[in-house]
Amino acid sequence: MLFQILTSPVSGPFRMVAWIGGAIRDAVDSKMNDPAEIKRALAALEQQLEAGSISEQDYERMEMELIERLQASVRHASGNGG
Repeated sequence: MLFQILTSPVSGPFRMVAWIGGAIRDAVDSKMNDPAEIKRALAALEQQLEAGSISEQDYERMEMELIERLQASVRHASGNGG
């Protein structure tokens, strides 16, 4: 107990940074794995293809990455009872 009190001025900020880092990581993971966000990204990707902003090859590569993320997200959600 005394050790915790004496080291608190030094270790406290490190614990806070670690907690904030974990919270940010969790928020990013949640956003990146949200099926609605992935579907929006797929729609935006298709619009880029139609506008000629990206090549067919780039579209197919990015589309496959998004579909894989979507499938993993759905598997993860069904595995957690959600």
